[in-house]
Amino acid sequence: MQTKKSKKKKYIIIGIVVVLAIAAVVGFILRPKAASYTEETAKSQDLTTYFSFTGNIEAKDTQKVISTTNTKISKVYVDEGENVEEGDSLFKTIQGQIIKAEIDGEVAEIYVDEDSTVAAGTVLARITNYNSLQVTIKVDEFDVGSVTIGKEVSIYVNSLDKEFKGNVSKVSKEAATVSGVSYFTAVVDIQKNGELLVGMSTEIKMVSQKAINATTISMKALQFDNENTPFVYIKSNNKIVTQEVSVGINDGTTVQILDGINSGDVVYIPSTSTSSLIFNRLTK
Repeated sequence: MQTKKSKKKKYIIIGIVVVLAIAAVVGFILRPKAASYTEETAKSQDLTTYFSFTGNIEAKDTQKVISTTNTKISKVYVDEGENVEEGDSLFKTIQGQIIKAEIDGEVAEIYVDEDSTVAAGTVLARITNYNSLQVTIKVDEFDVGSVTIGKEVSIYVNSLDKEFKGNVSKVSKEAATVSGVSYFTAVVDIQKNGELLVGMSTEIKMVSQKAINATTISMKALQFDNENTPFVYIKSNNKIVTQEVSVGINDGTTVQILDGINSGDVVYIPSTSTSSLIFNRLTK
């Protein structure tokens, strides 16, 4: 017959066994999963970054033909859609004054008829040179130093789904400020093309920075610690370890590596769960 003391000892042993079993199960469930990585090889390539702007095509040269006096138009020499050259006669007034074109272009609109009486300041016609087109863009004050006269740009015209070439012809020397934000304007001349029409919307790309034969990796292979220091994962002595790197330019997808690894080196990209685990360890 068991004594009270032996029964108590038995229950203690059973309790210890149960606790150990529960601990083993919980430990199995909560044990850290093995980190998983994908490999990527650093490579050498040219890397270019761009400024992006938007704007609409506009005529470089236009003339509003304006009456300088109160008068009557006795003769209209041109029709809408007619091409004229600088110095061509457009209107004659009852006083015998000849009003002439001041630019080469097309008579886009005529606003008066013969025998119309007009006041000083009345717009009689509009002439537009459709062979000389441009786009005016807004440039951030921090980027204006990189936008220079003569710089080549690519101009994508949305409605035509085509790309054209152009060059910067003018950069303002004074900024405009809207709601506390300053910007400069630049004018981009477009190479002549019969498909281009005034008012078409455009997207303009301009080279910002360029790195030739640079060592590069994808942005997803680049990691940052809790002090925002860039690093990558490499293998050393058959273990995944961190390697601090110095970075240069990036285009949002690819980043230039200045120091830390070389072209041909293999870096390791952790999975999302692995990244979370590493981040938690770094921040503890």
